[in-house]
Amino acid sequence: MKTRKYTITALLFTMLILVSACGSKEKGGKRYYGTWKATQAEIEGSVFTVEELEAVGDDTISDTYIIIKEGGKAYLHDRYDSEVMDWTIEEHGIKIGELPFEYKKQTLSMMLDDNRVIFEKVSSGQTLTNPETKSGTADKKTAEDKTAKSDQGSSKTAKKTDEAKKDNAGKTKQEKPEETKQDQTDQAEEKTPSEDSEKTQEKQEESKEDVPDGDFAAIVSDGNTKIEGIEAELRTEWEELKASVTDYASFVQNEEAVEVFYETVEDRHVEMCTIAYQAALAYGKAIMATDVDWGEKYDMAGKLENDVYDDLLDNVEDLIYDGLLDDMKDYLYDGVLKDDDEAGVPYGDWYDTRSDEYSRWYDCRSDVYSEWYDTRSEVYGFKYDLAGELWSKDEDGAQKTINRFEKKLNKRLGS
Repeated sequence: MKTRKYTITALLFTMLILVSACGSKEKGGKRYYGTWKATQAEIEGSVFTVEELEAVGDDTISDTYIIIKEGGKAYLHDRYDSEVMDWTIEEHGIKIGELPFEYKKQTLSMMLDDNRVIFEKVSSGQTLTNPETKSGTADKKTAEDKTAKSDQGSSKTAKKTDEAKKDNAGKTKQEKPEETKQDQTDQAEEKTPSEDSEKTQEKQEESKEDVPDGDFAAIVSDGNTKIEGIEAELRTEWEELKASVTDYASFVQNEEAVEVFYETVEDRHVEMCTIAYQAALAYGKAIMATDVDWGEKYDMAGKLENDVYDDLLDNVEDLIYDGLLDDMKDYLYDGVLKDDDEAGVPYGDWYDTRSDEYSRWYDCRSDVYSEWYDTRSEVYGFKYDLAGELWSKDEDGAQKTINRFEKKLNKRLGS
């Protein structure tokens, strides 16, 4: 990042405009109370951990944390400075001074120069002390990835370090911000069939109440059906591949088939994301065709965000990024290739084979995330622009927004 002359506390201080200390009194304030530590930075489309940045000599966000206190005050600290200032709740997160922090998936993030700094909540403590490093809260995937990378030895580490350096100036694969402790807790809670049934029924009832005039529910349902159909086809191919790969020797024999399947996953995932584009476009057109007033149409744009940007694209992420690809890593890298003794070949051969498999999985997963992230950004931009035109009661402007988005979709489809 190399932005030391613009440290986070300095940026906040220059933007500081005192506001009323009402943060803790507004609905949803409790979720923010506690200590948040900077753990990652998104730079030119790629996500780097604090440790990765330090490895290439960048300590801009090292030892940076925020303590958000009940009563409307926040304490921001980095290794160069610290400051106490007011915080307030906003629509998509909070403001410290006048600098916005977006809240998403139990993380807070803010823009520093052209880069996004991501904070994770490490404790509920509000005492102004240096927070201890999280223990036991790191996502299981993070631990596995770090172990795998370390496993690959010094030559692989050097290669990845070189790639990371290039990434600062160019293009490296993008990784997803890791989940927080709360994510793990939520996922770890088992759901009984009755609970699932009740939640499904509640969701259906809410959908009946919330879906405006027009066939919006059908648009989303059709999109999810197509997406899940693609995932089902990929699962069938994966099961066939698994049947032919049961140990180290059979993996080597089918290594080319494994590589081809990763390429298939990427291609089919692009199809899934294209379906999200189509759903968003259909939703926008349905809004314009609905015979209601401008205020109701503006509210419908909010439903577009909920139904496509959130729900439908979250389904894509769950099925591939957090689903199939995790299963492939568990079975191949952490399964049939895990033990060098069982491989029955020289250690060096086993080591290279396993390292190559990790690289294939990592590259595919990164490409999948980049595609998903870009699609989500495009859908949100479409919703944002459309909502603005609807708020202004500009029918011509709204139609132009739809036409522009349709051109993007057609270009994506090659037409």
